[in-house]
Amino acid sequence: QARNSSGTVAALHRYFEALPSVYNSAGKRSIEVGEIDEAVPCLLTALLLEESSISALANLGAAFFLQGDESRALWAYHEVIRQDPRNAPTYHNMGYLYHQKGSYDQAILYYTSA
Repeated sequence: QARNSSGTVAALHRYFEALPSVYNSAGKRSIEVGEIDEAVPCLLTALLLEESSISALANLGAAFFLQGDESRALWAYHEVIRQDPRNAPTYHNMGYLYHQKGSYDQAILYYTSA
C-alpha cells in the first residue's frame, strides 16, 4: 500500500508542476484568437502558481496592452526585464508601447536595448 500512495503523490506532484504551463498556454492561445478577456485570468493563475514564470508575465503584458491597460502592461514588462534583463522581445514590446503613447525618447531607449 505504501508504494501505491507514493505513486499517487508523485502523480499529483507532476500534475501540479504542469499547471502553470497549462494556464500560460491557455492564456497565450486566448490572445492568439483574440479572446483577451479570457487570457488575463489564465495568465494570472499561471503566475499565482509560479511567480517566476517569465513567459506568463510577458504574455500578461501583451494581454494588458491589447486591453488598452498601459500601466499594467508596463508593470508586467518591467517585471520580465527585472527577472530576465536579456529578454529582447520584451524590450521591443516596451519600445512599441512607448511609441504608441508618443513617448519617442523612451521608445528609442527600449528599441535600442532589444
